[in-house]
Amino acid sequence: MLALLAILGFELGYHRDLSATASAGFSKDARRIIVNANLFVDVKSAVGLLLRRKSSPVYDQHFDDCFSLADHRQRWSETEHRIVGTHTLDSAAPSVMELARRLGSAHHSGQDYYAHSNHVEHLSMNGEVEPVTHSEIMTEARFTTIRTRWQTVGLMSGAYFEQPPDIGTVELHHRTLNKDKPLISGEYIYDGRLDRSTMHDRALACASRESERLNSLAAEHHPEAFKALATYRSGLGERMLEIIKYWFARSAATISGHWR
Repeated sequence: MLALLAILGFELGYHRDLSATASAGFSKDARRIIVNANLFVDVKSAVGLLLRRKSSPVYDQHFDDCFSLADHRQRWSETEHRIVGTHTLDSAAPSVMELARRLGSAHHSGQDYYAHSNHVEHLSMNGEVEPVTHSEIMTEARFTTIRTRWQTVGLMSGAYFEQPPDIGTVELHHRTLNKDKPLISGEYIYDGRLDRSTMHDRALACASRESERLNSLAAEHHPEAFKALATYRSGLGERMLEIIKYWFARSAATISGHWR
């Protein structure tokens, strides 16, 4: 299982830092729950891969195998629904703990999008150097050129389970597109045009901005629970469980070489 933590997103230390920073205004207990919910998306996915299953956490909580703008829109909708509530019956205010867990899971997905897709590559080829989120491109008129390029050249995430589409000499696999860490050996589909390490840094900047946007979404739809995150205190048993979960995830990622 430890080797399987080579999976599907920024290395876990980056995920931890992104969610911890986005949760700086919350209590220590709330931050711990959010960070653990983020990290355990990958832990659960590792279990699914170990069992050779296309498990729900892999498909529902990662941006992989998305080969069109429509695929990405669907995955973004699923990510946001985890915060808001997918159905009318889910729209009742969640508990503070439940909202923290929803946020951590959504943070992970939003952060993965920038590491796994060619979003930042499109920004760079369009001359954009500042971090811009997916939602900003879809809503702001000045990004018409990027939206058009997404429709023609393609907004894509690397193939993990599915057969990659034919896009040229380098196949669109997870390993040829991902920017999980600054230095990754092997082919990169933008070699000769863009620097992978620079794209990693830009993906991190976009992911940080995205985590804040997802927090704003939670504040808008569940204001009372969101406000309570600032003062939330866990019970002793719950706190100890979250501490154990954190160190389990961190230790597994460290042993497998995927904690920066």
